Amino acid sequence: MPVWNESSDLYQFARDIVSRLQRAGYIAYFAGGCVRDALMGNPPNDYDVATSARLEQVIELFGPKNTLAIGAAFGVACVHRRIHGQRYQVEVATFRSDGTYSDGRHPDWVRFSRPEEDAQRRDFTINGMFFDPIAGELKDYVGGASDLAAKRIRAIGEADHRIEEDKLRMLRAVRFGARFGFDMDRETAEAIQRHAKEILVVSGERIAAEMSKLFETAKRSWGILELHRLGLLAYLWQELEQRWRDDPERCERAGRWLGALRSELDSESTMAASMALLWLSSQSGGGCALEKGEAKGIVQAIQSRWKLSNRVVEQAIFAMSHVVELRDGSELPWSVIQPILISEHARVAVEVASAVVESEGVAAQGVEYCRAALERPREELNPPPYLTGRDLHIAGLRPGPLFAELLREARVLQLDGGLQSREAALDWLSGHPSLPRERHGRKPSGDPP
Repeated sequence: MPVWNESSDLYQFARDIVSRLQRAGYIAYFAGGCVRDALMGNPPNDYDVATSARLEQVIELFGPKNTLAIGAAFGVACVHRRIHGQRYQVEVATFRSDGTYSDGRHPDWVRFSRPEEDAQRRDFTINGMFFDPIAGELKDYVGGASDLAAKRIRAIGEADHRIEEDKLRMLRAVRFGARFGFDMDRETAEAIQRHAKEILVVSGERIAAEMSKLFETAKRSWGILELHRLGLLAYLWQELEQRWRDDPERCERAGRWLGALRSELDSESTMAASMALLWLSSQSGGGCALEKGEAKGIVQAIQSRWKLSNRVVEQAIFAMSHVVELRDGSELPWSVIQPILISEHARVAVEVASAVVESEGVAAQGVEYCRAALERPREELNPPPYLTGRDLHIAGLRPGPLFAELLREARVLQLDGGLQSREAALDWLSGHPSLPRERHGRKPSGDPP
C-alpha cells in the first residue's frame, strides 16, 4: 500500500480537492509521480490531481480566486489555498488524450477523455498510475505497479511513439533509472538507441535541467555510463564521447571519479563538480592538471549547448584548474593554497579533488587539510594585508609592475609567516633594495586606510 503523510496540511489539501471533485460528480484521483513515490514508501512532497472535470468546472467549483489556469489549452489549473499561514498549491488536470507532437514536445491538439486513455499518454509506466485517496484504491492501467516491483523503467505503449512525442523522455528515462536504481526495459533502451540523435532537437535549457537532476542522484555514475551505452552522450558531449571511444579505460575512470563525489553541494555546484570530474578523468593517463585556458575552452563549449549559468561555468573551470594544488595542499606553502581557498568556488574544487584522491586510492591528507582550513573563521583564513598600495605610495613608488610585485611579495611573506606584524612589514619595505635610493631607510608611517 502507498505511504502518505496524512498529517501534513498539503496531503489533506490535496485529498480535499479530490473529495470535493468526487462529491460534485466528477472522477478524480491523485496522479503521476506522487503515486509512484508513495508506492515506493516515500511520502510525496507535492501532489497532482487528474479529473474528468473540465477547466471551467474546476474554476467554478473552487472559485476563481483560488484557481489559476496555467495550461488552459490542456485543461490544467493550479488550485491554491493558504493554511496556517502557508500557501499550498496542487495542479489539477483534466483527463486527456494527446494528438501529434510536431515540435517534439507539445501536442498539436488534445481530446479530453477518461483515466484509462489519460494513462496511455504518459511517459513511463511507473509515472502512469492513479490513486483514489477516498476509496483507498490504486488505478493502474499500464502495469506500473509490476514495473515498480521489478525495478524497471519501461515506456508506456510503444517506446518509439513516446520518444517521438517528446525527445527529452530519453534523458528522463536515464535520470529515473539513476534516481531509483532501476534497470532499463530492453524495448525502451533499444528505442532510445534508435532515436539518440534526435536529442539535438531539445533545447539546451531542458537538457541542462535533466542533466543537473541526473548529477544530483546517488547513481550519477551509472547514469552517465548509461548515456554512453545508449548513444546519447555522443550528441550531448561529443568531445568526451570521443575520448571514451579512443580509450575505454577513461570511461571506467570517469565512473569511479563521479561515483566518489559527495552529494553535499547545491544543484549548480554538483553540476559543475560532475562536469569537472568527467573531463579531468578523460585526460591521457589519468592526469588531472588542466591549464585555465584549456578548462575554459571545454566548459564554455558545453555552456553554449546546454545554456549553463555563468556560476556553473566558473565553478567547473576553477575546480579543473586547481585540483592538483588542493590534492597536495598540506605539502605546499600556505601562500599557494590560501588564494584558492578564499575563492567563492573553493568548496566545489575541494570536493572535486576529494573525489579524485578517494577513487584513485591516493593519500587524502592534502584535501582534508584544505577542507579543514575552509572551516576557519573568515578573518583568520583571509587576514587583512600588512602592506597596502598607500604604504608603497608613501615610500615613493608609483603603480606599475614593481608596485604590484612588492605587494605580492609582502603578502606571500605574511601568509607564510615571514612577516609577523605590520611593523615588521614596514621595516621590510623600508629596507627593500627596489625602493628609490633616496627613500631607503625612511619607513612609511600611519595605518592603511
